[in-house]
Amino acid sequence: MKILVLNATNPATLGGSYARAFRALGHEVVQFAPVELLGRAPLYRNRHSRRILERALLWRHTGAVLERLVAEDADMIWVGKGQWALPRLWQAFKAARPGTTLV
Repeated sequence: MKILVLNATNPATLGGSYARAFRALGHEVVQFAPVELLGRAPLYRNRHSRRILERALLWRHTGAVLERLVAEDADMIWVGKGQWALPRLWQAFKAARPGTTLV
């Protein structure tokens, strides 16, 4: 089973811990940190502008995140935290990949 872990990619984080556990169980694991993608945007890095514009900034990057999620063709997606995801992202993802399990 191919599992996409959406969390920080550092091995010491919760996402890294789950990735190790899934690998130990024999699964193929791919890690992706959407927050790192968002962190490239100067307005998202600035806490003041992020506080005011967070929803708009998240919506602006939803297309890039969705494209990456769909391209991975994973059987299961494990999401750690997920503050970067708007409900519309998951609705669009489930429409594109209805057979993928979200955890």
